[in-house]
Amino acid sequence: MQRFFAEMKRRRVFKVMAVYGAVAFGVLQLADLFVEPLGLPAWTMPFLLLVAMVGFPIAVVLAWAFETTPQGVRRTEVAAPEEIRALVAAPRRHRWPAGLLALAGMSLLFATGWWMGAGRDAGGPVGALIPEARASDLRTLAALPFENVNGDEENRIMAIGLLDDLLAQLSRIEALRVTSRTSVNEYASTDKTLDQIAEELGVDYVLEGSVRRSGNRVRVSVTLVDAQRDEQMWTQQYDNDVTPDNLFDIQSDIARQVVSELQAQLTPEDEDRLETLSPASDLAAQSWYYRGIDVYKNSSLDEIQAARDYLARAVAIDSTYTVAWSWLAQVESRLVFIGDGEVDRARAAMERTVALAPRGLEAHLARGFFEYYGRADYDAARSAFEAAVRLAPSDADAAWALGLILRRQGDWEGSTTMMKRAAELDPRNSLRLETLAENLMWAGAFEDAADLVDRSLSLDPANARARSRKVGIIAQQDGATERAHRLAAELGLDPSSFEEQTALVRLAQFDRDPQRVLELVAAVDPAGSPFLTAELLISKAEALAQLGAPAIGTVVDSLRDIQSLSPAAEVDHPARIGYAEALAGRRSDAVRDLRAAEMMVREWRDHVLNTRWAYMTVAGYGATGELDAGFGLLDDAVERPSMDFSATSLSLDPAFDPYRDDPRFDALIERREQFEAEGARVGEAERPWLP
Repeated sequence: MQRFFAEMKRRRVFKVMAVYGAVAFGVLQLADLFVEPLGLPAWTMPFLLLVAMVGFPIAVVLAWAFETTPQGVRRTEVAAPEEIRALVAAPRRHRWPAGLLALAGMSLLFATGWWMGAGRDAGGPVGALIPEARASDLRTLAALPFENVNGDEENRIMAIGLLDDLLAQLSRIEALRVTSRTSVNEYASTDKTLDQIAEELGVDYVLEGSVRRSGNRVRVSVTLVDAQRDEQMWTQQYDNDVTPDNLFDIQSDIARQVVSELQAQLTPEDEDRLETLSPASDLAAQSWYYRGIDVYKNSSLDEIQAARDYLARAVAIDSTYTVAWSWLAQVESRLVFIGDGEVDRARAAMERTVALAPRGLEAHLARGFFEYYGRADYDAARSAFEAAVRLAPSDADAAWALGLILRRQGDWEGSTTMMKRAAELDPRNSLRLETLAENLMWAGAFEDAADLVDRSLSLDPANARARSRKVGIIAQQDGATERAHRLAAELGLDPSSFEEQTALVRLAQFDRDPQRVLELVAAVDPAGSPFLTAELLISKAEALAQLGAPAIGTVVDSLRDIQSLSPAAEVDHPARIGYAEALAGRRSDAVRDLRAAEMMVREWRDHVLNTRWAYMTVAGYGATGELDAGFGLLDDAVERPSMDFSATSLSLDPAFDPYRDDPRFDALIERREQFEAEGARVGEAERPWLP
């Protein structure tokens, strides 16, 4: 063994191991600093680690076999016996340093591998949730809207902004779980007692306060209450000049006092997160920022433009206002997503945020929403939102956005976990509940989805998505349409609303009533939306095909024109046009486009859109008689979360008629029923979890 180690030293293997390990460690650490700020995909670091680990034994073998000489690289010559004996006989102080350095290099490399593997995995979306063992240590808190003592608009905006900034600080503290502002807004004016509010929000402590401004002075009064005991724990009054620094200091002191009174503890990581926060440099910029987030968080899509204008004014006054840049990036990206924005503007706001605070929460949120809404780069968006969730454990927006990304990537369990977390943080938000219900419904947990939709409707009876979801769930549970029709009439579903019309169209399709489908399609005005136009045209084509109407050819041509004008993935996909061509009897064109669609579907890059494209491809194959190809795709899709392939849809949807006489189809329905039964079982086992 001594001779072997002596040979390794002679061949400089120990030196190569030490240098390789140290250099690889340095490169990986440096790369880790730039992956998130540069928006590199989530697989970048695992790939670099793999290269480093694979390269290590290669470097050792090459060091053993070759040596560098003045004449170049040559095979290492066999050592003379006396040379080895001299190395073995050398004092330990000459022999050991090389081996110890080699051991240090290996330790650095493999420790980095462990940290990025087992250690870092704990910071992923599942690890980002607080383990059950620590759940009892969390302090649950709701900060109610600050009372606007003055009663004027300027003071109202200041009260809203102060609370929002305070929540931004509290949401970063790991020991707290803080209810989102959206869920506490309704308590701005209420006769409910604090213990009633705490019960509805599922919290133990409530913070309430008031804001009074008089000229250049502001008075902020706050009180922390133990709602379970109905005891006042702490109260404080702040009187300061109205400046961004003073307001920021008030928020920071309140946050730290709350932590102290709740006997929680600020970790070093909490301190680092709070240090990244900074106030505006100008009061006017802060005021425009407060107005912008107030409009954006409480507006319809039509009012997002106003939010963008307010935020743009804020950053025009203060070009270093990081949080305002971050929200501007989110708003600009959302406008791109709905077809009313410019990618370059969204990118510019995102890049400015990242430049100001490359590793801060604001940068991660800006980059996440840009990659999701602006570029549909789900890997990059996931990386950003995972970082945001770790930095702000109580940020419902970050948890919800990560849930949306995870389901696009096919991680439905992780998606549902994150959406549940968002709903726990924001339990009075109808949108959070309805989106979570969608996940559960697609997985077959119809009873759980129905409960969530009922709660969503109790909070917002006008939520069109929740109204249509409720009708759809009833049809899925019953495997029939009678009760769903009665509910649709009771709710008064509006055929001119696309969301509500979609539920009515589905019922008409299940009823095999193509004339009713045509009436419903005619009731919706797509208002220039390529997506709505394409969806309406495909429904029209299905109905005309059932009626045997010759006009279906013109519908297909219109659909092709729409797709050529809109390259968005939601509109331009060969599955839709292939299905329409099949309905029109254009078999050769249909089969060509359906083959291309199937290849794209099987990549499963977007598990939300792809289930829809898989449905149209299967339906198109059925219409062209390509049943074997259709069964091949059905076999892959039937056990994926989707409403298009639910047991009820497989049983009632006319699109599957060509497959019904084949015994393979009955087997597929049985598999789907088992899939949905498992979804229902999992949902029941996890109840209850919402307050």
